[in-house]
Amino acid sequence: MIYQQELTGIADFKGRVLIEPRFDHLQLLPNNLVIVRDREKWGVLTMDGMPVVSLIYSFIKYNRLPISF
Repeated sequence: MIYQQELTGIADFKGRVLIEPRFDHLQLLPNNLVIVRDREKWGVLTMDGMPVVSLIYSFIKYNRLPISF
């Protein structure tokens, strides 16, 4: 994780920025996904910053338990 002016982003071990430090909160998930918060909106990005779930939600919580139907 990288930090700039109290905002968070992600860089790889070579220093290449994957997600610019523009988020209030980041949570790493399995499968190279990241939960992000930008002010009051939450979403999910890939590790290279591509949106998977748009930043439109008031909260997102990752449930580690497998779901069976």
